[in-house]
Amino acid sequence: MKSENENDSSSIVVRVSIKSSLASRQYTTRSGWTVSTLVDLSNRETFEKRFPFLKLNDNECVLLDDNGGGHINPRKFVSSQKKVACMQGCHIINSVACSAELLKDDIHVVKTESNEIIKAKRLLIATGAFANLKDLDVLKPLTLKRCKTTAVMLKIPEDEALRLSSMPCVIKRNDKTAFGAYVLPPVKYPDENYYIKLGGSFTCETGEELKTLEELRKWYLSDGDETMTFTLIQFMKELIPGLKFTDVSRMTCVTCYTPTDLPYIDRVSPTVTIAISGNGKGAKFSDEVGRIAAHLSLTGQWDSELPQNHFRAIFQETF
Repeated sequence: MKSENENDSSSIVVRVSIKSSLASRQYTTRSGWTVSTLVDLSNRETFEKRFPFLKLNDNECVLLDDNGGGHINPRKFVSSQKKVACMQGCHIINSVACSAELLKDDIHVVKTESNEIIKAKRLLIATGAFANLKDLDVLKPLTLKRCKTTAVMLKIPEDEALRLSSMPCVIKRNDKTAFGAYVLPPVKYPDENYYIKLGGSFTCETGEELKTLEELRKWYLSDGDETMTFTLIQFMKELIPGLKFTDVSRMTCVTCYTPTDLPYIDRVSPTVTIAISGNGKGAKFSDEVGRIAAHLSLTGQWDSELPQNHFRAIFQETF
């Protein structure tokens, strides 16, 4: 059993609805760092021995990341990122930016909702789902889609959390039109209760779009999608037969998608760089995206072994 205030190093299971034979694979960068070790657990006997409480369907294969995969506390994660930024000399302004423009002397002016004015020689824009919804003269409209997402919290008894104590994080992946989901193992929250958090995963094609800032605000203030909640509960009953839970709650989220299913990390002008759209996976790689984008903003150089052209911005006029 795990506390919400603890980092987790348990495994991640990736489930896809395509049968295949996959050996254990280890991916290594050119610099020699091991990225991940994936172990094929598609053999039913092997899978059931390792995770007897999880059900494997006949048309699915399982890849196990047994090399430190897991989940994090998002609040502590962001707090840590901000602390490191301050230690490196950053000044954090806790206000909402509402506009950005470029003056004739090549100085950018950012205005906030609290009437602050910030001047800068360079801008790094990382607005997430709020991209295209702010008055940013320095950035043309991007091709992206922000979609409704509902996360569900299943409250479970302590004895059930104990039964599932070896449960890994689960990511179910299908083709671009089928249902997918992520599931966290039982986590103890500040109210001293255990919850399993899960949510559906979509694509640029299948998600229900939020087009305006007002739609976005209304969605965040709503109770979420009741139909999706039912779908997720049925999915959990299939994944963990006999799952015991005593209460169900849900929360609203917004996921931003690009046509490439990759984030935009691009220097769109000599003084403006963007790092936008996580495609439902942003928390996993936010540190590295930030590092690449910051280096690109300051130097104009792409500092990654991944191909730069895969992360180019696509603007609405050219798509």
